[in-house]
Amino acid sequence: MLNLVPSIKLSSPQAASVLSISYPPSSAAFDPCINNKEHISLDYALIRNQNAVQDGGFLYDNLFDASVDAFVYATEREGFQGIKIVVSETGWPTGGGEAASVANATAYN
Repeated sequence: MLNLVPSIKLSSPQAASVLSISYPPSSAAFDPCINNKEHISLDYALIRNQNAVQDGGFLYDNLFDASVDAFVYATEREGFQGIKIVVSETGWPTGGGEAASVANATAYN
């Protein structure tokens, strides 16, 4: 049916946990059975990092930008070129872990 109506846009929200590898972004790959447990600095996650991380010709100074690019690379690795990635929601937890605080959520948001 979608072939008959090419103007229909389809979106599919995905959690970052669908990536088995997300760092560096150019190595990203999908795997819905694994959690994202890479070790990153709190400053990198809160977009206040002073040192950029180089991945090929790209420099990343925060986790948000690197995560978006990781989804792009993983999608391309699956054979889907030119898929537009749209961030529909993002945020920071306020409870449940050492870095999950109101202060860090405020800094992130």
